[in-house]
Amino acid sequence: MNHLKSAMTKKNLFFIFISIYVIWAAFFIARSSFIAIDGNRYYSLFDDAMISMRYAWNFSHGNGLVWNPGEYVEGYTNFLMTLIMSVATLILNERFSVLAIQVFGILTVIGVVWQASKLYSAVTMNEQNELLDKLFPLLVLLYYPLSYWSLMGMETGLVTFLTLTSLNFLLRHETEKKSSNLAMSAFFASLAYLTRPDALLIIIPITIFLLIRPGSLKFRLADILKFGGVFALIPLAHLLFRYTYYGDLLPNTYYLKLSGLTTGKRLEAGLNFTYPFLISTLLVWIFASLNTIFNFSRGKLMLFSTLLIYIAYQIWIGGDAWNYWRMVTPIVPMGLILFFDEFYLFVGIGIKTLLNSNIHQYLNRNPVWNDQAQTFKNISRKTVSRILMIIGLFVFLMILASGQLGLGGPGFGYVKLSLLLGAGLFIIFSWLIGSSGENYDRKFHQRIFIFGLFGILLMADLKFIPQMLFTTPPYQAPSNRSNVNTAIAINEISTPQLKIGVLWAGSLPYFTHRYAVDFLGKSDTYIAHLSKIEKSTVNTLPGHNKFDLRYSILELKPDYVAGFEWGGIDISSEAKDLYELVKYKGVNLYLLKNSEQVNWDLLSAAELE
Repeated sequence: MNHLKSAMTKKNLFFIFISIYVIWAAFFIARSSFIAIDGNRYYSLFDDAMISMRYAWNFSHGNGLVWNPGEYVEGYTNFLMTLIMSVATLILNERFSVLAIQVFGILTVIGVVWQASKLYSAVTMNEQNELLDKLFPLLVLLYYPLSYWSLMGMETGLVTFLTLTSLNFLLRHETEKKSSNLAMSAFFASLAYLTRPDALLIIIPITIFLLIRPGSLKFRLADILKFGGVFALIPLAHLLFRYTYYGDLLPNTYYLKLSGLTTGKRLEAGLNFTYPFLISTLLVWIFASLNTIFNFSRGKLMLFSTLLIYIAYQIWIGGDAWNYWRMVTPIVPMGLILFFDEFYLFVGIGIKTLLNSNIHQYLNRNPVWNDQAQTFKNISRKTVSRILMIIGLFVFLMILASGQLGLGGPGFGYVKLSLLLGAGLFIIFSWLIGSSGENYDRKFHQRIFIFGLFGILLMADLKFIPQMLFTTPPYQAPSNRSNVNTAIAINEISTPQLKIGVLWAGSLPYFTHRYAVDFLGKSDTYIAHLSKIEKSTVNTLPGHNKFDLRYSILELKPDYVAGFEWGGIDISSEAKDLYELVKYKGVNLYLLKNSEQVNWDLLSAAELE
């Protein structure tokens, strides 16, 4: 009966966490949306996701899986996600297709939490702890990059869900000995690859897991071959499609991102990029490694080797263009699985062996609640605890409101965040004053653990807190607003034959449906295959360090260009005789002089108004 009650409580708590998350995600979507210059509400996806949306729109409207109709260039690396987007673009218009993908992002995060919780239970089967079992879903939900990338339309949440599902089926095969589970594991792993090719890495830890299992070598190798045979079907089919459709065995983005830099330079850039991620999540990796070593199982080795492989891969490819940990987010739930139990045990050992007696001695030197302190003999330790907590909360709220009160600068810099962290720790300590006792107390252990846990999560999410609290809009949402307004202006002042030249290759081409020139080469084979990266301020920024503005602007002469400078290279002086700057409804537009695709009379009338 107690077990049934516990299970029901866990289920109810899960639904409470998910319900709160859905409400938060709805606010996130609202915060990232905006009213554009045409009076309509638009929604935001990350600009790379909008590139995929351009491919999806063309595919669903009969123009092929292409960025520009008639040009067969694979400028995306998320085939399955692009196909899912094409369903939305087939059914809905441009604006609501974007919203549909954001809603899909909510579903993928819920799917990740569901599968991560199942994997946690499977990996820690013999170490079940009721408190940890209930809290684990919340732990995954609170890691902001998972929600950010998913709600902004990137494939991160989907690839995480598919990878975790694959591992869950693998562990079911381990206990049930059913070949169907092994086949399903391989199938979901292949779908993860189809969503993002670097998910291919998951077959390495899976192979290790199958290879070191007990039993004869013959059966182990047979399982590896069965897994590999099922897994290979979809990637081989996709490879055949890529070669026949695009004429290449590799996507255009491979040449764009992984050629042009020496291996040494790429590794240096990768180390510099990955270091902050490792520092922000350092305690997770420390306790995950301790759990793998001191409470070893093959399942834990599989998860821990996945962490190492993905981090090494992130370094090998030279990092990423954005320090929001897009490529390593799929491994974070696995790290949390290994970290969670070990940290709980560590806190318990600390309380039993060190903290208990020392805190007691520290608090009981001659406190105001002591009977010998006659002046305040009616005051209790809990009363002191509450008074200190009120003071801490007041300071915390003052720091939060400092921008509105004119105290300090606006926003949340590291100084303000550090002060918030200090105030938070003071509040926690004040609460613990009223909770600690002379002997080991399980509730005290749990409270210390929970606050320590949220402290570690705060460290991992520190730079994202303003976005989590909606005090600032989600990253790239303001840029998306600017790009959408530009797209609306272009649609109003030009013919459909106008050519646009872009640095942001997502929203502007998607909403204009005009032929586009991609200055940064995701969908331009000439730029992607440049053998030399020009020395610039972005020469180690993957996917953004190859460009030739003279070729893209001065030779191709698009009717509209986003600008004449990138990465410290400026060709304004060479382009000034070709383009003129006009303003329409508050939007600045660089237009090719005397272009026949521009309604100059409309622009002149708008200027007179």
